[in-house]
Amino acid sequence: MHSDRNASLPLAQSSGLPGGAIRAAAAPTWMLVAALPALAAAAHLPAPLWTYLLFAPIVEEVVFRAGLQESLLSRLEGARATCPLTANVLTSIAFAAAHVLLRPGWLACMTVLPSLLLGRVYQQQRRVELCVGLHALFNLIWLLGSGLPF
Repeated sequence: MHSDRNASLPLAQSSGLPGGAIRAAAAPTWMLVAALPALAAAAHLPAPLWTYLLFAPIVEEVVFRAGLQESLLSRLEGARATCPLTANVLTSIAFAAAHVLLRPGWLACMTVLPSLLLGRVYQQQRRVELCVGLHALFNLIWLLGSGLPF
């Protein structure tokens, strides 16, 4: 499994530096992030909507999955049999903590559950783009359920 992960992240393997995974995922992702305002304007999406459905999922999954979770998996590998679960739980707690700034405490805590699911998907697939798509879907469901006008 170790060699499969490194094969999917050649920059991470060749750099030998912590955070190589985030650089590998971020290179094409940042080009997309830079183009998001133009894409949102072309699709006539209001700013809050494109932020929730495009910008936040991309940035958060690159930071939390390809960055923090991948780093924890690399550092904890071999240390314990529960390494993937530990990495996922710690990443999900950090994800929820980051959301405390945006939402009341109990709503931020509720982000732990979808984060655990996203972490499990990342752990199995090691594909940040899949997590971005699921994250956008979760945000869309939240927006539709919240009754916020957009």
